[in-house]
Amino acid sequence: MKPHRMLTSLKWWAVLTVLWMASVSSAHELPANRLTLVLRDTHHVTLTYHLDYLAYVRALHQALAPQRAAAEFVLMLAAMPAPEFQKEQARAHAKFSKGTQLNLQNGEALMLTNWQWPSAVRAHALMQQRAMQAVVGGGEHEHEASNDPSTGNAPFEIRAEATSTHRIDAVNARLPDEFGNVLVVSYQPNQAWLKRGSAATAIKF
Repeated sequence: MKPHRMLTSLKWWAVLTVLWMASVSSAHELPANRLTLVLRDTHHVTLTYHLDYLAYVRALHQALAPQRAAAEFVLMLAAMPAPEFQKEQARAHAKFSKGTQLNLQNGEALMLTNWQWPSAVRAHALMQQRAMQAVVGGGEHEHEASNDPSTGNAPFEIRAEATSTHRIDAVNARLPDEFGNVLVVSYQPNQAWLKRGSAATAIKF
């Protein structure tokens, strides 16, 4: 094997090693991938995915190039010019939105609108940072970065909402395969006005 090819291979393995180390630490420090469904009123539901950095990168990998090795995929996206990365990210997001389906009990498909996606700038910068740390052997720095909310610890959020002419009492949900296992949290907020100067009021959970 030629020296430059060997070096490239070593860099890829370094990325894999760091990603594996980060996933082990993240298992103890970050919550599971979550989907929160909130019934705002009887006809309006909001949806929010919470994905940590590694889960988001895995989802991009599965959506865009599952045939590539994980390390090769990370380096490929990290090296892309910003406009090209944004285009690839948008392509993955289109798959995620298509893979998210909510249906009422009567079979009516809810149309999810007003999608809000993770920032391409933030995602690209994090990917470049993690790839560079892997190449230079920054295992300890990687762990520190994963605990810094300004880098990788803050989850990526994906938001959408839907309304229906029918009353929403329950939904059947189908989620993108790229997200893997997802913890679903659903609720309808209870609201009550507390008048100024009123006696203490019991709030039930």
